[in-house]
Amino acid sequence: MPFYKGGDLDAWIRDNPFADLATRRRIAIGLLYGLHDLHSRVLGDFDGVQMHDVTMTQPLQSTKQYMAPELLRDEVADKVELAVDMFSVGVVLAKLFENIEMSDAIKSLISSLRSEDSSQRPTALEAFHHAAFQVEPVKDASCAICLDIYPADEGV
Repeated sequence: MPFYKGGDLDAWIRDNPFADLATRRRIAIGLLYGLHDLHSRVLGDFDGVQMHDVTMTQPLQSTKQYMAPELLRDEVADKVELAVDMFSVGVVLAKLFENIEMSDAIKSLISSLRSEDSSQRPTALEAFHHAAFQVEPVKDASCAICLDIYPADEGV
């Protein structure tokens, strides 16, 4: 992939080890949203990486650590499926959340994305709607005297 203004995600992760969970979630959601948009379009080739239902006529150009297990086997793969991208997303999300306390939901999502069985990996849209990205709204309370609104868990 070409370099984009602001640098790549790997550099951001390295340069922001203390980034909060909300920021990391926003990045993950943006990644999943973009990938869902890409998967919903018919593309034959995107920066050298073949998309689903496209017969492979050239060697894959990829970093081995991001490659799905089915691509690393000795078997000849004649089609690349969307699940291959989802495995890579699981690797990226694992790196994105590695220096922060992860909820069970985030761990579950990453585990399912990195499943050995490609049929068990969620789509980008399914991952986007996963419990890992569902945030409970902050409950408001109001002061009985001045009627100011504040988060209920802060007290007056």
